[in-house]
Amino acid sequence: MLAYARRIMKLPRLQTIENCMKLCPMIVQALWEFKSPLLQLPYIGDDNLKYFNSKKRQIKSLEQFAQLKADERRNMLRDLGDDDNG
Repeated sequence: MLAYARRIMKLPRLQTIENCMKLCPMIVQALWEFKSPLLQLPYIGDDNLKYFNSKKRQIKSLEQFAQLKADERRNMLRDLGDDDNG
């Protein structure tokens, strides 16, 4: 937007924009890059990540988790109480 308004001389590269998009959740959620993005979910901590990385299913991203069926997601979060997982 700043480049189109002629406030800066050059358009930022696509890689710069992608890096900013990756950095935003890390700043908002206070997560490091090497931490699992699943830690952005409410009530999910390091101890809950073992349920996402079982032998039959490896969930590495929020997109993979969202694509699961509702009963599979509920089964993965079975250790959370009804108050914690809505």
